[in-house]
Amino acid sequence: MQQMFGKYGVLIACILLSLAAAHGDSDSAGPIYDIEAFGADGDGEKLNTEAIQKAIDQCAEQGGGIVRVSAGVFRTGTIRLRSHVTLHLMPGAVLLGSEDRSDYRRDMIHIDGASHVGITGSGVIDASGPAFWEKRHDRAHQESPESWRYVATWDYAHAERPGHAIRFLNSEHIRIRDVTIRNSPSWTLSFNNCRDVLVDGITIRNPLHGPNTDGIDIMSSENVRIVNCDIRTGDDAIVLKNDPRHEFPTRNVTVANCVLSSVCNGFKLGTESRWGFENITFSNSIIYSDDDMPPPFRVISGVAIETVDGGILRNVTVSNIVMKNVRAPFFIRLGNRGRDQEEPVPGSLRGVLISNVIATGAVIPSSITGQPGYPVEEVTLRDIHIETTGGGTDRMANRRTPMRPADYPEAFMFGSLPAYGLYCRYIRNLRLENVHIVADAPDARPVLVAKHGAGLRINGFSTELPDGGERIRLYEMEGVTIPPDGISEHITVVQK
Repeated sequence: MQQMFGKYGVLIACILLSLAAAHGDSDSAGPIYDIEAFGADGDGEKLNTEAIQKAIDQCAEQGGGIVRVSAGVFRTGTIRLRSHVTLHLMPGAVLLGSEDRSDYRRDMIHIDGASHVGITGSGVIDASGPAFWEKRHDRAHQESPESWRYVATWDYAHAERPGHAIRFLNSEHIRIRDVTIRNSPSWTLSFNNCRDVLVDGITIRNPLHGPNTDGIDIMSSENVRIVNCDIRTGDDAIVLKNDPRHEFPTRNVTVANCVLSSVCNGFKLGTESRWGFENITFSNSIIYSDDDMPPPFRVISGVAIETVDGGILRNVTVSNIVMKNVRAPFFIRLGNRGRDQEEPVPGSLRGVLISNVIATGAVIPSSITGQPGYPVEEVTLRDIHIETTGGGTDRMANRRTPMRPADYPEAFMFGSLPAYGLYCRYIRNLRLENVHIVADAPDARPVLVAKHGAGLRINGFSTELPDGGERIRLYEMEGVTIPPDGISEHITVVQK
């Protein structure tokens, strides 16, 4: 464009981009700094780290604005965004991570201590992750009765690799819109000790076998909104965690209108959970795995709610979710792993509402489990429909379930469970309202097993096994309320 319009080319380009911004193509206003004006070349070969950083630095030093990446493939190592700078990728623009580890000081895009910073536009950030992985097994495609306990990413290891594709530390007033991020070598987009974060309309695409390629990680942060995102990745799609260095919970997080796929968990709280979570909502979203994917490539838990390192988890709502081919619809776990504790002591997990969920293609029962003296409290499952494969045996129905308080929490951690729909242990005040669980094949196990708890209220719980058998087993449960019309007459209740 500069050649076409002579000395006025840059000015005209600035005007055109400003008009586009006024019509919603960019969140930010202000001066525009085109990386090509600083020597960047979009031929896909030249290393442009220095040129891109010069554009960012000058933009920041002049009070902020937009650093523009025009159409082309711009290879780069680590670049650092600064306050009041928005990195804007035009249509056809690709920021391509170098495949040479020595070109990185840390993450591909690194932000620390910034405010009013963003990444926008319809271009692509490609972090070249597969260049840093190597295959070590080929078990994910092997057929096995126990394949539901394997994860495709276990087939791959990583040598020395860069950090995250994009990492925000100690920052605030962050806006990420519309971009596509792919092939992350590790976590894709992470926020640690950040405030006032909006992630809107982004797409994440990582290979399903990519190790540790979380989609979005929220750590020790607050006032976060994630909306309208499409994520397909090799580790947890959206996950909330804690950094033990920041002694406060991850809180005030809203996730809505997202489409998620993974070989790990769809939406997850934990594993790192020293300081807990509070005021979290997840709604109006789809979690899926493709029909032709074998179990190791399927989502493990659609929704995993965990605190295992002493943290307090409270006030979580999940609503209006559709799940397809997810191994376990729900996994709620109060454990005692004790990471970052001098002496492991369980925290607390209470105040969870899961409602209006349809889950089909499940192969692992959902579970809600606490610890002796530390029950999971005040959980409500309302208006839930689950279709599972069934086929459980008498041996599975009578199997003793291990405790494993310190193990890494995952839906398959207990092995085969003695219920085909929902297994509960160490609970207090669990409410099941209009819960319907269907097994595709006859199953010798009860649909529901509840052990060691109090305050179980059932109002509308049904199943439709092909042979008509329906059972609930209760062990050492107190204060059980089952209205006469709340359960089909075919269900038997066993108290031991």
